[in-house]
This record gives sequence, structure tokens and C-alpha cells, in this order.
Amino acid sequence: MTKKHESLRGLYDLQVLLALYEFGRPAKEREIEEKTGLSRAYTSLALSIYAQRGYIDHDKPTWCINDAGRAHLLEVAQREASEYQSWEKSQH
Repeated sequence: MTKKHESLRGLYDLQVLLALYEFGRPAKEREIEEKTGLSRAYTSLALSIYAQRGYIDHDKPTWCINDAGRAHLLEVAQREASEYQSWEKSQH
């Protein structure tokens, strides 16, 4: 998989995790698909990956972000903000 595809995949995965965060409650897979606009197969794959990593809880038929998932989102946001600030400084 090329670096560009890996990066896009990571963004789509984060979109699924962010959708769960925005719901603020357990959500069905169909609801998550509708919110993200991603396919059923992709949404299912992202949910499975995040469940394996311990970022979301699954209680059929719903999914819910947990504290580890919220911490992961915060970590990613802080890292991206830092990288953007570094890039912005390099442009001046």
C-alpha cells in the first residue's frame, strides 16, 4: 500500500472514530455509515480495527467510543496541530 493510500485510510478510520465521539451515545453501524458517508464494508472494517485496539466497545448491535478512543482522538488532534504549526512556521 502506498504512503498516500495509508494516509487516506487513516483519515477514513479517524472519521469513523470521530463520528462515534460526536454521537455521544452508542450508535448502530448503519447510523455511523450515514454520518460518515463511507461504505458498509469500510465502516465495518474500521469499527473492527478500533475494537481490536480497545478504542471502542461493541455491544450488539451498537458501537460506542470509550475513554481510550477519546484519548486517541485527542492525541491525534494535538499531533496534527503541532505538525501544522511547524509547517506554517516553515512557510514564513
